[in-house]
Amino acid sequence: MQEWVGIAGVTIYAPTIFSIAGFDSKKFQWISGLNNIFYMFSTLICVFTLDRIGRRNTLYWGSVAQGIAMFLAGGFSRLAIDATDAGDASKASGYGAAAASMIFIFTSTFGATWLTVPWLYPAEIFPLAVRAKGNAWGVVGWSIRNGWLTLLCPVMFGAIGEKTLYIFGVANALSLPMVWALYPESNQRTLEEMDLLFAAGTPWNWDAERTFAQLKEQNPGLLQAARHGHAVVDPEDGLVDGKPRAASGFSLEGKE
Repeated sequence: MQEWVGIAGVTIYAPTIFSIAGFDSKKFQWISGLNNIFYMFSTLICVFTLDRIGRRNTLYWGSVAQGIAMFLAGGFSRLAIDATDAGDASKASGYGAAAASMIFIFTSTFGATWLTVPWLYPAEIFPLAVRAKGNAWGVVGWSIRNGWLTLLCPVMFGAIGEKTLYIFGVANALSLPMVWALYPESNQRTLEEMDLLFAAGTPWNWDAERTFAQLKEQNPGLLQAARHGHAVVDPEDGLVDGKPRAASGFSLEGKE
């Protein structure tokens, strides 16, 4: 999902948007480089915000800002193209500049949110026994999706032009319920607590949080066992033998 929020399209289409704004080839290449510098420095924002507002909220505000930027960039690009076709260079330049500013906003927001969290989150949630393999397979999956989307973007831009940016805007909107439903908050939770957070038998966030709260409340010794290196949940089934109990011998109904 990281690529579908629009960074691949922006990387490809940004020079075109900057040229629509009326910049010559030398200037729009310089502006593209400046955009990448903003992108680089925006990643530092996470250093100060990520642990303060959490992973989920970081993705939320990133999706909202990126989605708005994508829709506006597409709209301003269309207006700039229409103005160019009508021979109104002044309006074309103004609309193009507005579209270019949306690109700067998008890349800066992406650098502060969706660039960082998808790489951090897998390193936090996998059990220690499979963490290296889990992260490795995550990189494999990202490489495959990034590769085919990079190949697909020129086809989409060639077929529907700036409307491709609307698709990325929709993808940002769809990411909101996905994060809400499928991504439990990992912020301020220890590695031992991660096992308990994913002990539920369903993928839904609300089940994960409810099970986590029950395990902590009804089995106060469970986290103590985890911190001493004992397995508390089965890495595949979540709960031992398919029953509502942890591997330390504690159950959801209370101590046995």
